[in-house]
Amino acid sequence: MKATFIVIAILITTATTALGQDNELKKEQRQSIQKLINTFKTNNKTKFASLISYPLRREYPLKDVKDKNDFIQRFDDIFDK
Repeated sequence: MKATFIVIAILITTATTALGQDNELKKEQRQSIQKLINTFKTNNKTKFASLISYPLRREYPLKDVKDKNDFIQRFDDIFDK
């Protein structure tokens, strides 16, 4: 009985937290994303690399991107076609 109560309490807390989150992006976030997309479309690797925060963490087995130079060097591997 006590375990059931704990499970129900966890489910209620999780559901309340999940439903309470605002999924809308703020204007600044939308603008930043659009700037990133527009820069990517120009294929200017140097300018695009300047918009990224480093190190850029990647999931295993991919290696993290250490810095801007590493990003530019590995650009075609990071964004495969």
